[in-house]
Amino acid sequence: MEPPADSKLIKGWWVYKPKVSAKDELILATSETSIKNWNICFNGKCEELPKNQNKPLKLYACDSK
Repeated sequence: MEPPADSKLIKGWWVYKPKVSAKDELILATSETSIKNWNICFNGKCEELPKNQNKPLKLYACDSK
């Protein structure tokens, strides 16, 4: 797989920031072949999401009010 045309090689790694809009929700699925659960990272910390037993997980932003 070739890096996108507007990517840059920085310190030996191809860096690319796709131009996509914000999403209202994100659906994460697993399969019987998945070895690890999904992790979510924010504020410099990562946490493993609960096992979803082959049912998709839906992540969405909460109203902060």
